[in-house]
Amino acid sequence: MTQSEKIKKFLAADLKLKVFEKTPEEHDREMAHVQALTHFVARALDELHVAESELATVSYEELMRAARLVSEDSWELFQTIQQGNPFADTKRKAFIEKLIEIENRVSKNGK
Repeated sequence: MTQSEKIKKFLAADLKLKVFEKTPEEHDREMAHVQALTHFVARALDELHVAESELATVSYEELMRAARLVSEDSWELFQTIQQGNPFADTKRKAFIEKLIEIENRVSKNGK
């Protein structure tokens, strides 16, 4: 058994983790939205100090949950997630551009 196979077996059998084989680029592309974009949005919500509400909908509660999950992460961890992934910058910019586009459509009554 190769070292790689031993590691995969340990992760799957002993630690009960799902093991996925991906190239570094596949991993980074996927993690750009799975981790970097998620942390970016949640960090923004946390820094807006959006409050809990007795009128909260399920979607609102989920957004608040995301904000709480990252609220105690250090700025250094956030920076590492954002700057350590070569595809994170593209995802963040696309998200911001989409927010601006939606804001413009809302401001023009949906046109």
